[in-house]
Amino acid sequence: MNTVPTITLDTNCIINLIDFTTKSPISVEALSEIIRYGLLNVAQISIITRVESDLLKDKNSERKAEMLRKISMFPIVGAVTDGDDLKNELQKILFPGLTDNDPRFHNKITDIEHLVGHKINGRDIFVTDDKSILKKSDILKKSPGIIVLSPEDCLKYIEEIEDKKRKVVLRSKKNNPDYESTKLSGIVTFDYSNNEHQFNIGEGYFLFETLWSKGSNSSIHSYRNPPSISAIALVKDKSEIQQIKDAVTYDYSSRSRTVLKGQILLLKNKNGFYAAIKILKVKSDTHGFDRDELTFEYFIQSDNTSSFNDAPKSSVEIKSFAAHVVQIGGIDSRNTTKTCWSTEGQEYFDFDELASISFNRGGDIMGLAPKEGYKISDCSSPSGNPIINEEGYPLGCRIMLEDKLKNEIIIYCEKI
Repeated sequence: MNTVPTITLDTNCIINLIDFTTKSPISVEALSEIIRYGLLNVAQISIITRVESDLLKDKNSERKAEMLRKISMFPIVGAVTDGDDLKNELQKILFPGLTDNDPRFHNKITDIEHLVGHKINGRDIFVTDDKSILKKSDILKKSPGIIVLSPEDCLKYIEEIEDKKRKVVLRSKKNNPDYESTKLSGIVTFDYSNNEHQFNIGEGYFLFETLWSKGSNSSIHSYRNPPSISAIALVKDKSEIQQIKDAVTYDYSSRSRTVLKGQILLLKNKNGFYAAIKILKVKSDTHGFDRDELTFEYFIQSDNTSSFNDAPKSSVEIKSFAAHVVQIGGIDSRNTTKTCWSTEGQEYFDFDELASISFNRGGDIMGLAPKEGYKISDCSSPSGNPIINEEGYPLGCRIMLEDKLKNEIIIYCEKI
């Protein structure tokens, strides 16, 4: 979507906005604000040429003349004569089974033509008060890719854009150099029971005041209470920060989150910037340790996007790990599930970053090997498969596959 959104107003919005003879106009306040933003060049507002033809049908000549005069202030997006495939698709979505006998046939065809003109002219948002179209907004967004919003939702969208532009320098009331890291990325370790449980990362526009409380030696609680934080979310489907493609898609509905060791916490600050924190180590003085301590790796996305694909790969050194593969289907099957975890604690790793699976041509031998820089310290088969220990094959462990429900292999590895 464009930085300045391009908005197309439906005929009903125009009528609600400028026909003062209407007894019960709706969305007038929202539409007036949208027009104001248009005059400020925050949004680019247009109408389709079909709006004029719609208004020409008005039998009240005085009202018709006045409304035609008023719409002249709006830029006009030309209607299109092609786009038959799009017209057919929209008709199936909005008015399935439409026939010439429908008393509102021509009105419905006009609705379709409005949307076709909007789409083919590459506009961002189609604004309407038509409930029958708004009900199909989710389908229209998926295919053919038309975003349809009510005036109220469109105004909310514009205001969110403006809020992001109005960034302010954030300042924390707790500026303790022992409990802050002003860099945009790094690894920190601190006692989370001190400094009122707060640790700051970043500064200025990019300040994030993180707040923590005790969980266990494998989990910790985080909160969105600090003034600089607007929302937090838990990432359960990714193990590395750079794997997060869109931070917006996660659930920010809770005030607090319990984060396990190895999991990632997303934070959004008051300026709309995102930060990702991966929990590396947790210590609790009520669970066997002599102090409360938290170690996490973080990255602040400073380019005003919600993608972390450009975040650096974890700089944490993995000294040892275990890799487990379950092959299902017996001989000749390549169907596997794979898991990789730390042998020093309850942390899971990206399997493909540390290990690889192989099969021989005959499909009756499966191998599991660590990536370069690691060596196998032990190997076993929980499913009881024969392990092949061949001279000249030192890099991995191999098992003979059998025709049974599952064949398993585990390797324990350490850094060379």
